[in-house]
Amino acid sequence: MEQAISRRFDKIDNNGKVPDLLFIDGGIGQLRVAQTIVDEKCTHIDNAPLLICVTKGEGRKAGLETFTVGGSEQTFEIPSDSPAFHLILHIRDESHRFAITGHRNKRQKTRNTSTLESIAGVGY
Repeated sequence: MEQAISRRFDKIDNNGKVPDLLFIDGGIGQLRVAQTIVDEKCTHIDNAPLLICVTKGEGRKAGLETFTVGGSEQTFEIPSDSPAFHLILHIRDESHRFAITGHRNKRQKTRNTSTLESIAGVGY
């Protein structure tokens, strides 16, 4: 989390594009790490983004998610039949899909190569 947020905000200045809202997938610990990084990196920016963490509900069941606002750490819930709720879950699920696909591709690439290929004169 720390590395991803740091990379996102490393080169931002007042003229750069800063998101208004940043969703953090995880619990209060992830939110606190992200909030610390954003506070550090955005001291010179007029409008720092609002952070909201999306925490899975009890038993990791869909529809029981809770949301926590960064800074105040105030929690709130959105009705599970709300379009906003479904949009937020769609964003979360799409980010999971993107990350999992990247990890699978990286793992597959490793499986398709051999350390012997790095030895000069072997194989060619």
